[in-house]
Amino acid sequence: MKKDYYYFVDILRWLSATAVIFYHYSAHFQIEEINDSRFFNFIINNSPYGAYGVWVFWMISGFVFTNIYINTESNLSEFFVKRFARLYPLHFATLIIVALLQLYSFKQFDHLQMYAFQDSPELHYNDLYRFIKNLFFINNGHSYNVVTWSVSIEIPVYFIFFYFIKYNTNNFFLKSLFLVFLLWLNLRFNFLYYHLTMCLFYFFFGALIYLICNSLKKFNIYLLLFSIIGILSIPFMHELKNIIFLAQIKKFIPTNLLFYLSLLILFFSLEKYLHNVGKKN
Repeated sequence: MKKDYYYFVDILRWLSATAVIFYHYSAHFQIEEINDSRFFNFIINNSPYGAYGVWVFWMISGFVFTNIYINTESNLSEFFVKRFARLYPLHFATLIIVALLQLYSFKQFDHLQMYAFQDSPELHYNDLYRFIKNLFFINNGHSYNVVTWSVSIEIPVYFIFFYFIKYNTNNFFLKSLFLVFLLWLNLRFNFLYYHLTMCLFYFFFGALIYLICNSLKKFNIYLLLFSIIGILSIPFMHELKNIIFLAQIKKFIPTNLLFYLSLLILFFSLEKYLHNVGKKN
């Protein structure tokens, strides 16, 4: 079955990835303000917000995976080979490159490249034991290519998704909705590992958004209006959190969630009106 390709959703994914790059580059290399460069100083000063791009990226991944695999016959071995081929070669290459750069940096400058961990030496040992762990995608963000912690979590998330899409197709929406609700509760009360829960939550949240958008795409104009209203309402929701009688429950007010939801629906909706932008006739 031929699947739709959402170019504008792909643009949003690229923007999210770029934001994460700015965040990590600024965090790990301690970049200071640049004289006579308002543009780069703006990026540097706002780079911490780039960390939120991780969750947007996970949400888009859930959206894209659902578009690809919903109502599609796929077996576990085929799914595994595709995920392995997409992830491991790049993971292995970056692991080797970072290991060599870390070794060179330590020998030449007596420190590692990941400045964020210089005050806690035990967190960034780049030894053989941790190298072997990284070979098998085991990285909690404290060794070698520290940013691959997200890739380590991708493995269980993808296979949980495969189980859902393979064996729960008829009730995929309801079961995913229930799972998202349970994960949301866990994030409020911190019962399980935080990063795995967050990644699972946003992945299946993105899956739900795809199902909703796909079922309502004939009402695209209303999706577009909803997304614009949702984005414009974010500042007001932040102000609501400062109201005294709401202070105790502000962590239950889904401000960021509404923003991510509205952002993805916006880019989905724009596809209908701007899908020919940049294409050759």
